[in-house]
Amino acid sequence: MRLQRILALSLILFFGTSLFAEDLTSLIEESQSLSVLGESSVQVERADSHRVYGVQYSRISPQNVRLELNGENYVYDIQSDTPSFGAHFSYLPALVSLPFETGLDFEINYLTLEGRGETSLTPVQLHFVSLEPSLFVQKGVGYGLVPVVGAGYSVGVNFQRGFRDENTSVASRFPFGFLGIQFHLSQLFSSDLDWLLKLEQRNSFGGSTDQNGVSELSRTSLGVSVEI
Repeated sequence: MRLQRILALSLILFFGTSLFAEDLTSLIEESQSLSVLGESSVQVERADSHRVYGVQYSRISPQNVRLELNGENYVYDIQSDTPSFGAHFSYLPALVSLPFETGLDFEINYLTLEGRGETSLTPVQLHFVSLEPSLFVQKGVGYGLVPVVGAGYSVGVNFQRGFRDENTSVASRFPFGFLGIQFHLSQLFSSDLDWLLKLEQRNSFGGSTDQNGVSELSRTSLGVSVEI
C-alpha cells in the first residue's frame, strides 16, 4: 500500500514537472518573439537629422549691373567673370526613410564691382550682398557622389560708394534655381567628420531688365563643406 502511494506521488510529480517545463518553454519562446519584433531591423527606420556647414568660391556673370542716382546712370564692368565668396548652412531633418533626402539651405554671397558714371565718368564701387534661402533634394548614386537640385528666392542689397554724392543702396529680389554634385571626401581619406566637395551651377530667372543693381546672375561655385 505504501509502495502504491509512492508510485502515485511519483507520477503526479513527473506529469506536473513536464507541464510546468512546457509552459516555461512556451513563455521563453513568446518572450523571444516579442524581443525580435521590437528590434529596429523590423521597424520603420528613421534617418538621422544632420547639418552641413560650408564655404565656396564662385565666378559670377551678372547680366544686368547698373544703378541710377540723381539722373545719372552708373555702369559697372562686366566684361569678365567676377569672383565671389560665400558661405552656407544646410539642415536636413529626420524623416521616415525616403528614396531621397530633402533639406533647407541658407546661403550668403558677396561680390564687388568697379564702375563709372555714364556721363560724368565718376568712378564708383558696388558692393553686392545676397541672402539666398532655398529648398533642395538630393540622392546618393554610389561612389560617394550625391546630385543636388533646388530652388529659392534671393534678396540682394547693392551698396554703391563714391567720392561725393554717389553713395546709395538699392535692394533687389529674384527667384533662382540650381544644380549641383557633391562628393564625399571620406571616399579618399578617413576622418571623424564627413567632408564634402561640391560643384554647383546657380542661375536666377525672371529678373527685370530695368531694375537697379544686380538683378540677374549666373554663378558657378566650388566649395568645401562638413556634415555633422
